[in-house]
Amino acid sequence: MDDLDREILAGLAKHGARVAIVPTASGLEDTPESWAELGKSHFAGLGAEAVPVMVLRRDDARERRWIDALREVDWIYFSGGRPQHAINVLAGTPFWDEVVRRHRAGAVLAGSSAGAMMLGEKSYAPDEFDAAGLPQRVSVRDGLGVLGGHFVIPHFDLLDQFPADRIQAWIA
Repeated sequence: MDDLDREILAGLAKHGARVAIVPTASGLEDTPESWAELGKSHFAGLGAEAVPVMVLRRDDARERRWIDALREVDWIYFSGGRPQHAINVLAGTPFWDEVVRRHRAGAVLAGSSAGAMMLGEKSYAPDEFDAAGLPQRVSVRDGLGVLGGHFVIPHFDLLDQFPADRIQAWIA
């Protein structure tokens, strides 16, 4: 991941790029602060400044301070967690409008795991789990639509843990 992020930063044609770390998808968990710290450490090691933007609930996505925090960033990075939570928090808010505006103006938009899944036209959400913790049923829901016509599926390397008929049912 370091190599890819270095390449992206190099393409920004700006030394000391600023990256917004937005841990929205982890807002129902106890990990948002750790996601923010991981982002700060990771990007500092690559010569960029990372700024935590703690939009965790829908009310946060209406706060001027978080919207304004995006104005001077070159990259907006969404953490992992639960994609449906991020979609529910962000869709139709002034914060999301600013994310889209910044992206159209040239800011990089990226995400990890749930932070990537939410960007597609559609997203999936596991609804039921078996004793081993594997999803038994997956619902397909609307994503935030930045990647129109796309369905982002991270962790594809784990698909071999699922029976083929279950995967076929999910994508049908």
